[in-house]
Amino acid sequence: MKPQHILCALLFATTLACGTSLPPPATPAKVSKKTPKVETKTSLALKIEVPKGFTKRTAGPTTFIAGPDPALRVVVMVSQVASLEAAIVTGWTQTDPGHTTKPKSVIRPPTAKDPYDKSIIAHYEIGTDQIARQAIAHRYKQYAIIILLRGPLSEVKKRSAQLREIMGSVKPMDATTKTLSAADAKELSMAQLEELRAFVEKARVTLEVPGAALAVVQDGNVLFSEGFGHTDLKAKRRVTSQTQMMLGSITKSFTALLMAKLVAEGKLSWETAVTKLDPSFRLKSKKQTDTLKLWHLMCACTGVPRRDMPLIFDWEKATPESVMGDLRQLELLTGFGETFQYSNQLVAAAGFVAGKAAGKGHNLATRYRRLLRSKLLDPLKMKNTRLNFGAVTRRRRHAMPHSENIDGKLIPLSLAHERFVLPYAPAGALWSSVDDFSKLLVELTQKESKVLPPREQLEMLWKPRVKVAAKASYGLGWMNKDYRGITFHAHGGSTLGFISYFAYIPAARAGFVLLTNAMRGGALKSVVATKLLAQFFGQEDKSAAKLAFIRTQIDKQIKRLSSELLPEVSTERAQVLVGRYEGGPLGRVQVVKKGKRLLLDTGAFKMAFRPKKRGRKKEMYRIVDPPLTGFDFWVTEDAKGKPELHFEPNSTRYTLRRL
Repeated sequence: MKPQHILCALLFATTLACGTSLPPPATPAKVSKKTPKVETKTSLALKIEVPKGFTKRTAGPTTFIAGPDPALRVVVMVSQVASLEAAIVTGWTQTDPGHTTKPKSVIRPPTAKDPYDKSIIAHYEIGTDQIARQAIAHRYKQYAIIILLRGPLSEVKKRSAQLREIMGSVKPMDATTKTLSAADAKELSMAQLEELRAFVEKARVTLEVPGAALAVVQDGNVLFSEGFGHTDLKAKRRVTSQTQMMLGSITKSFTALLMAKLVAEGKLSWETAVTKLDPSFRLKSKKQTDTLKLWHLMCACTGVPRRDMPLIFDWEKATPESVMGDLRQLELLTGFGETFQYSNQLVAAAGFVAGKAAGKGHNLATRYRRLLRSKLLDPLKMKNTRLNFGAVTRRRRHAMPHSENIDGKLIPLSLAHERFVLPYAPAGALWSSVDDFSKLLVELTQKESKVLPPREQLEMLWKPRVKVAAKASYGLGWMNKDYRGITFHAHGGSTLGFISYFAYIPAARAGFVLLTNAMRGGALKSVVATKLLAQFFGQEDKSAAKLAFIRTQIDKQIKRLSSELLPEVSTERAQVLVGRYEGGPLGRVQVVKKGKRLLLDTGAFKMAFRPKKRGRKKEMYRIVDPPLTGFDFWVTEDAKGKPELHFEPNSTRYTLRRL
């Protein structure tokens, strides 16, 4: 549920360095309409996936892939240059001569994915020309395979999933990689579980995650269910397997299961027009509104852009009813199934439409909550899984959320701040514990379940609807991922101070769920998933190397993010910025001065910001406090000389105008 940082959205080759900037050539480069002449000679043939709407052409050993906007392009080259860094420089020189800037950062993962021996990822600043660039180089035998991305920032944001698909699909034709099957699955031993226990605690401490809980299920049995660390930095209460934490967007998977049960019962149909179920449902375009069927609300494939900033800035005034009304501002930016576009609003609408059609209660929130409880949570006996904040806090089994500031310092958050998800409940408001969640995993790993939707309906949820990356797709509220040829189904979740993840792995007849109470829980999830997948299939365990690498990347990121900022806003500029602003969908916001610090005050949150030393805009600032730590915005002046604050976290720009 938490707004996705644009820098993470632009990171195609790895998820380990979210926050690493992509940003500015000293001289804006021109996009040539002609295929650049490339002199490199090689005989290595490559396989490259090209999404619908993109075009491909080749010139010798070089492939040029252009997006629907021809200014967006990916160039794939093969050379025999010994150094990957030198290969990248050569690639830019031959295909984008105007680009002469050195990388802002270069990431060197400790291990490369098959079939490569080594890989590096180079990130560049985004200049005033608003052109984003990224370079990836892989070592394969004596060859260097170079992948260069260049395009307008707006298009890169819009097409990020398709770009991940292209860049992640590049493989030599003659490469052979080992694929796994269900026959390779192993039953976890007691020794492996002990090893897992020790690793989770080591990783939690290394990454400075206050608390975590993990459950592992196989063959219908709970093999492991334990807590680690503390629920709260101050109270120091231990996390147990019964500690409740927020699931965030994993709630979407529950909403999908609920709808699948209603479809199986004949109370809903995936193919029914949304307006038939709810005549008041509206998007900005009537034609687009009339096209939407029920399943479109869950597929992240409609082309509706992500719009999460209002969730943070103006959530106190939001209700489920107003969320449904706000859909009238949304329009489809791409065709159905063209590209992955995550939308909390559409999934929330799906849950509320289902509640309206089959639930009972006086309002949308009640209808959805009661329907979820009666149709799914009660049959699964998940008594510790709830939407109601009051019920959670009264039992006092919950963890507290944590985030961090720009210096990497852990910051406890108020539980009240997490209430921002309530108006969007079907998309991200559930609380649960690993003990409770394991009941769902047990049912999934059994041959037959009497409480889950029938198998054919589960297959509907897992059916790929849109590519997220080369080896990942989105179904209906469920993600499909690949592990060496094995498909598994998963989803993650993020609120302001909780990170969660679960995976169901049919080939291993297994699954796991990890809940954490800090933003670095995403890194913990990554290394724990790496270890468990290796254990389930008897593969080489690279989790320790990955953990060390991620810790190093975090330290570099903290140092870089802070080093790019000036200590404070000048007194003269502060006098101009202080005041009240109107942000449309973001509501009313104030800039206030507290001591030497300037704060962005949304009502619920007061976040300090500092000026950047330089940036892609003339006057840029970075938020240095939770919940939007690391978000950049820029300032311009209107016709009357009043300041305007501009945010562009993804494909939507928000402007705060001075009153």
